[in-house]
Amino acid sequence: YTRDWQAGTISANQHLYIDAAISQFNLIDAGVVSTPLTPGLRLGKEFSPKDNEEVYEMSRVPFRSCIGLLMYIANGTRPDIAYSVNILAQVMTNPGRIHWEAAKRIIKYLKGTRDWCLTWGRTTSGLSGFTDASHAAPDLDWKSMSGYIFLMDGGAVSWTAKKQELIALSTAEAEYIAMTLATK
Repeated sequence: YTRDWQAGTISANQHLYIDAAISQFNLIDAGVVSTPLTPGLRLGKEFSPKDNEEVYEMSRVPFRSCIGLLMYIANGTRPDIAYSVNILAQVMTNPGRIHWEAAKRIIKYLKGTRDWCLTWGRTTSGLSGFTDASHAAPDLDWKSMSGYIFLMDGGAVSWTAKKQELIALSTAEAEYIAMTLATK
């Protein structure tokens, strides 16, 4: 945390955890990317290993450790990766090579944005909130995804991205479910 008394702001970032992830997963020399996930990339369970050889190969990959660290970063100061991490957490028990590459991509994204931080007090706008939903995503077993973020004086104070427990029959219903989650 840093505090700028003159500007009246408080900022928080997790560059130490991001640096640890870069080092732990051998991405020091890796380039940076501009988005946490490749747009349009499918990451469903159909890409999980099917035979014992593939399962054995992926058992040596520290996927769970990586997702755990990314969850900590997402929950602490980085709402911009919450959706991506949630999608990958759906295959935590049986990840495939494509899932591991997507997890490393999130770290490459964080590498390029390691100095980003949440800053509170930039404005005096008070509390504001936003919510959205996707309807029937194939990567989520055809369930919908809800997301929300609440800001206080310009800085995020609460956010989530999670698979909806109910099965929405339409985009409108998925949006209502997301609004209900945000309201709670």
